[in-house]
Amino acid sequence: MVGSGAVVFAVWGYVVANTKPPGVVELNARILASVLGCSVDEVEQALKHLCSPDARSRGQEEGGRRLVEIGPYLFEVPRWSHYRNLRNDDERRAYNRMAQARHREKVKASQGVTSMTVIEKSAPSAQAEAEAYTEAEASTSRKASPSSKPRDNTRGIEAPTQVKNDNASGPAVSAATWEAYSLAYHRRYGVEPVRNAKANALMHALVKRLGQEAVGVAGFYVTHNRALYVSARHAPELLVRDAEGLRTEWAGGRVTEAASPMLQGLRSLEEFKHGA
Repeated sequence: MVGSGAVVFAVWGYVVANTKPPGVVELNARILASVLGCSVDEVEQALKHLCSPDARSRGQEEGGRRLVEIGPYLFEVPRWSHYRNLRNDDERRAYNRMAQARHREKVKASQGVTSMTVIEKSAPSAQAEAEAYTEAEASTSRKASPSSKPRDNTRGIEAPTQVKNDNASGPAVSAATWEAYSLAYHRRYGVEPVRNAKANALMHALVKRLGQEAVGVAGFYVTHNRALYVSARHAPELLVRDAEGLRTEWAGGRVTEAASPMLQGLRSLEEFKHGA
């Protein structure tokens, strides 16, 4: 498909992301044109290209055709099982990474060793900092008046704390970052995220990397529709892992897959080919 053009790749990304068992996808050129932001003629040409034989295709099912029309608006994907396995392998790798991390933490806890994530290995004092943060946060909460915190009138949930510029990486910023993350998480999933020493340490690590901008990035992350984030239920580990990249999206135009359907199709194809 090299050199086939952006519309062909966008249509193919849509196909890969929306094909259902046993390998059938519904494609309406007019609807696709609206979704991808291109003309109906461009979509029809892309579908014609994908339905044509291709001697250079890695899979020669149906003469190398990537789509076979089987009815009005219905197409078969000859190599659907291949792309499904790519997706399953990617999801399996992501699940195994998280499962192994949880297992390592349990082993370390049973041996009385301080638990540290991969992200925090460069900072041996992360656990001590997290404990100091928790203590300082509790002290701040005791001093604050119950009526002094702003509230989100739409849900009756306390809004993220406003932070002064003279404490760009202190406990107050970490607390505000957690509030932003928790508020966005509750709005998306209807439940509060789990908060423990590990979650506190992750928020502290995020603030150390992004400063005050961590507050906005944490809330933005939970609205992100990248497949890996959604499948992991927006775990805070991925927020810290991709901190700088998320900050770039948040600060620089906030262009994500949700904002551009054509980019969504292209990203879906890339994630199936190379992993998230």
